Amino acid sequence: MISGGKTTTYRVRVKEGITVNKLLAELQSSVILRDDLPSFGNVDHYDVFKELIGIQTPFIEGIFFPDTYFVEKGTTISSFLSLTHRKMSEELSSAWGKKADNLPLKSEEELLILASIIEKETGLAEDATRISQVFNKRLVINMKLQSDPTVIYAMGDPFDGNIRKRDLAIKSPYNTYTTRGLPPTPIAIPSRRSLLAASRPAEGDYLYFVARGDGSSQFSKTLAEHNDAVREYQILRKSARKRSL
Repeated sequence: MISGGKTTTYRVRVKEGITVNKLLAELQSSVILRDDLPSFGNVDHYDVFKELIGIQTPFIEGIFFPDTYFVEKGTTISSFLSLTHRKMSEELSSAWGKKADNLPLKSEEELLILASIIEKETGLAEDATRISQVFNKRLVINMKLQSDPTVIYAMGDPFDGNIRKRDLAIKSPYNTYTTRGLPPTPIAIPSRRSLLAASRPAEGDYLYFVARGDGSSQFSKTLAEHNDAVREYQILRKSARKRSL
């Protein structure tokens, strides 16, 4: 809470990496904001937000910028969302204006979608541009993105923390193991870091990466190298954990 003269403002945080449903749940439980959203029921969220906020994107996932905002108590959720959407529009346009010349993305919307995947895939900030390099290169050569977070998004509430082999075959436009190219919408709210990483990927020829287990990623140029990395950082580590239990 910050007081300036007669006006008192309160901090309201929009977290990066969350879905719009999670964001709405957090805002609707806030004691600072006034809930003026309708009971959605069978009403399409997109139609509601298009009327209340005037969104221009063809989707509502990922369109609110993650940041700490200062508002007066009683500010409506719709006006707060409008504020965060305008901020995302500004940040997205800025990132798009800085894009690399050879970027395969065709629009700001595609940049936002890719940034959301990078957001969910990145453990360490310094890996973001290299993860972007992998995905951008795969888009250029029409190789499937094969991103686990897109599968998790496709699974929705049934996801229990584990991805099984059968999950990688589920039918969904968000399953980038079965569908080429980008999913139809973002899968989360991306940060400024992820927006910039999507627009300006690192230089390199990596096609694969795997989590090392400490937040960082191991990058590989060939499938053989990648399989070795998976064995080292995932299969053997899981086996060692099981033996220690």
